[in-house]
Amino acid sequence: MLGTGTQANPYIIQTPTDLNNVRNKIIAFTYYELGNDIDMSNFGNFAPIGGSTTATRFKCNFDGKGYAIKNIKIVNTVNYTGFVALLDTTNGVIKNVSFIDADVSSTAYYTGIVAGGTTGTCLISNCFTSGNVNGQFHTGGIAGFTGGVLENCFSTANVSGLNQVSGIARLDSLSSARLFTCYFNGTLTVTDTVNPPNVYGVGGGTVTSTRLVNSYYNMDTTGLTTSNDNGIGLTDLQMKEQSSFVGFDDTVWGFQEGGYPYLKVFGIPPIPSQKTTVNLNSHLNIISSMLERSKRKVSICLSHSLNVSSEATRTLQLMKNVTSHIDLVVSNVTTLQNANIKDYEVSSYIEGIGSNASRVIRTIRTVNTDIQPIQIITDIQIPNKIGQPIFATAFVIENPTNIEMIENQSIVDMMENHSNIKTVTNLSDTHTKENRTEMTVI
Repeated sequence: MLGTGTQANPYIIQTPTDLNNVRNKIIAFTYYELGNDIDMSNFGNFAPIGGSTTATRFKCNFDGKGYAIKNIKIVNTVNYTGFVALLDTTNGVIKNVSFIDADVSSTAYYTGIVAGGTTGTCLISNCFTSGNVNGQFHTGGIAGFTGGVLENCFSTANVSGLNQVSGIARLDSLSSARLFTCYFNGTLTVTDTVNPPNVYGVGGGTVTSTRLVNSYYNMDTTGLTTSNDNGIGLTDLQMKEQSSFVGFDDTVWGFQEGGYPYLKVFGIPPIPSQKTTVNLNSHLNIISSMLERSKRKVSICLSHSLNVSSEATRTLQLMKNVTSHIDLVVSNVTTLQNANIKDYEVSSYIEGIGSNASRVIRTIRTVNTDIQPIQIITDIQIPNKIGQPIFATAFVIENPTNIEMIENQSIVDMMENHSNIKTVTNLSDTHTKENRTEMTVI
C-alpha cells in the first residue's frame, strides 16, 4: 500500500488486501487512512486485527476519511471480536469510518462491529455501523465494551446476544469509560432463557449520569422504555426531530426534515422512502352512437352513407367519364350476450374519397383529388375556319351532398365543374363545317 505509516505520510488503504495487511504492522504511532470505499463481499472471513494481550492490542491511528468498509464478515470463536480485537490506550484511535452491512458473530465474550473492546484513553469517534452482530455476553453495535472514550457515533445494526446486550457499547471502567452524543436506531435481542435478560438502549455496565451523556435510543425499534441510566428513549417520531438531541454539535451532526441525525463526515444520506397514497384518475371522453339494446340479444348499430356519385359521358368522337364517391361511413357498438362485464367495441371510419376523370382521345388523362375541393376542367377543341360561327353548349349540374353522424361528422361538398371552350384555327381546312357539341356533367 502507499505511504510510510507516519502521521505526515500515512499508509493509504485502497483494496481488501490492503485492509487485511493492516494486521502486519500494528505497533504504536502507526497511521492508516482509507483512500476509498472498500467492498469486502468477495474476501471471505476477516479475522479481527490484533489480540487482547498488551503486545498485540491495536495501537494505531485509523482514519476512514469519511469512506466506508462494506460487507465485511467476521466470524470468531474466542473473546474480543470486531474489526479490531482490542483498541489500546496508547495512541489507539478509530475515527471517521462507517461499516455498512457488516456481519459479525462470535461464540465468546465481547463482540462489536468496530471493536471487541477498548481500554484506557483510546478513542472511537465519528463512526457508523449497520448490519448484524451476534455474540454471547457483552455485545454492542459499536463495541462489546468500552474502557475509553466513545463519542459521536450511531448504529442501526441488529444486535443480539446471550445476555448483556447494548445498542452502542457496555461501559467497563469507573475511571476512564465515557460515552457521549451517540444514538442507537436498530434492534436488540437477548436469547438467554435461564437468567434475567440485561438489554440496554445505549449502554449498560458501570453507568452514571456523567459517564453516559446525551445519548439516545429508539424505543419503537428496541421495544424498550425510557431509562436515563442507560440512555434516553425517544419515539421514532422524536428521533427525527433535531430538538430531541440535546448536546449534538451541529458542526459534527446534520439534521434533515423527515430523517434521523447523520454525521456530516459521511455526507447527506438519502431520506428513507415512505409509504404514500396517491389517487389516480383516468377517463375517456364519451364516444356515442345510436344503440338499440335488446335483453339477451347482441345489438349492433350501424350508420353509413351510401355512395355519392356523379357521371358525365360524351360518346361523340371521344369518351369522358367523371366519377366521385364516398364509400361506407360506419360506426358500430356491440354488446355481448348475457355478460355481467360487457366489452364494447366502437369503430368508425371513412373509406377513400376520390374522383377521377378519364378522356380517351389520342391520350389518356386521369385526375385524382382528395377531400380538398374537387374541381375538374374539361377542354373541348373544335376545328373551324376563320369567319365561320362556332356552336358549343356545356351544361353543369351541381350535386351538393351533406353527411352527418353523431359525434363523428363528415361533410362533403360538391364543387362546380367548369368547362372551358377554346377556339383552334385550322388553316388547312378550306371548308366550313359547324360542329355542335353538347356535354352534360352530373
